[in-house]
Amino acid sequence: MWAAADAVSYFRVAQALAFAVNDIGMSLVLAYVAQEVVEAALPGGMLHPWRRALVPIIAGVGGSLGAVAMYAAYIHAGDEDVLAQGWPIACAVDILFCLAIARSIFRRTVAVAFLLLLIIASDVVGLTVISWRHLVADTHPAAGVLIVAAIGVSVVLKRSGVRSFWPYLCLPGLLAWLVVRSY
Repeated sequence: MWAAADAVSYFRVAQALAFAVNDIGMSLVLAYVAQEVVEAALPGGMLHPWRRALVPIIAGVGGSLGAVAMYAAYIHAGDEDVLAQGWPIACAVDILFCLAIARSIFRRTVAVAFLLLLIIASDVVGLTVISWRHLVADTHPAAGVLIVAAIGVSVVLKRSGVRSFWPYLCLPGLLAWLVVRSY
């Protein structure tokens, strides 16, 4: 309603908050989601051993393929063929919305962990399809070098037994953030 009533002030505030929301807020959200999945995959977790984690991954990939097929069938049944190129969006699932609904219904059960991994697998399929068309390393070679460096530093920290969050945030986290900011 605010954007419709006063677009100039809305977009001014949106641009002012873009860094806080897009970079900082989403990093924290994705870190929380990663923590949930890692905890569920640990020994004694709801998705341990790996065979339990494989089922939601297969379901996520199958769900993505089914969603794409339904999208394509719907577009071809109508007369809006220009929308056919938008098929990768059918793979997208809002992680936080689904997590909030699942938590309100199931609390902290295996169903929530299953759903979370299913959503991540579905989103990975969509992001893979989209990023395959627009590889950052092709247009920004330095981004490829930085992300490889970030992964390498993470591996070195892990093998060195570093358990604190801060070295991971300050070193590979900064390198990965520079990749995102480079394009």
